[in-house]
Amino acid sequence: MKKENKGAVKFFAMMFLSACVGGVFGFLSSMYNQSLSQLATRAIDSLAYVGMAGVYLMYIPFVMSIVLYNRAKKAAPAAGEDELEDVENMLEKALVYSSYFSIGEMISFGMMCCRMLDIVESGYFVPFGGAVVLFTVGLITTVLLQNSIIKLTKQINPEKRGSVFEKNFQKDWYDSCDERERAAIGYAAYKSYLATTKAFTWVFLALVVLSLVYPIGPAPMLLVGVIWLVQSVTYTKHCNEKKSKN
Repeated sequence: MKKENKGAVKFFAMMFLSACVGGVFGFLSSMYNQSLSQLATRAIDSLAYVGMAGVYLMYIPFVMSIVLYNRAKKAAPAAGEDELEDVENMLEKALVYSSYFSIGEMISFGMMCCRMLDIVESGYFVPFGGAVVLFTVGLITTVLLQNSIIKLTKQINPEKRGSVFEKNFQKDWYDSCDERERAAIGYAAYKSYLATTKAFTWVFLALVVLSLVYPIGPAPMLLVGVIWLVQSVTYTKHCNEKKSKN
């Protein structure tokens, strides 16, 4: 009971603090609206150039993924039972790094395209063109790399099924996992749900604050809200389906 009371006090204290911070920021934005708006505009414009640089920098995890895959491919044929676990760990890390690359490239490319004309008119046509080429080539080659990683994993574990080029790859792969692997996936999904729920909250609050000084419009908040709703509805739906089957 005491623990619940402490939790409630902490929750309402955080809500009160957030309201105070929001009120202070709203008051300051009304007094210095023009200065804050100009500052926000400059910051957002600079993000386009950060995105262009990000397209290049995201190749770091891509190279790391290739290095890990090549090490695993070289070690796999002569690996014993104990060494195979190390090979599988290298393949898992390679797959993770390739995922980081894909996500980072899409975020960076999207940021860059928001101010595409400004970048070109500023004399950065060559870096911009190079970023477009790297983005296109990167997305194609990372799919091929992930396919090679999956094929090598299937050679080590013949029971695994699925191909990255197939529509139901994730379902087929999950169905071929054993109970221990499925439990790990379930635990990771739960932790991911908690993390993304917190992230949605903070992103939504950040958008509210940003809207006070910069005309972002309702679209960003609507987009975050829709994705948040999809996550919550999907989570609840599958939880109820699992309970009804048991």
